[in-house]
Amino acid sequence: MDITNLMNSLQETLGQHLPKIAGAVAILIIGWLIAILVRSGVRKTP
Repeated sequence: MDITNLMNSLQETLGQHLPKIAGAVAILIIGWLIAILVRSGVRKTP
């Protein structure tokens, strides 16, 4: 199988969905960072 054909097919398939996927990953990372900050704040409170 030709690698360029595979890459073109993958790009056509994911091209429309990639911004949504990137947005979802960004929201996940931001939520994870907020959870870490909240956890550290809770641990510091006596």
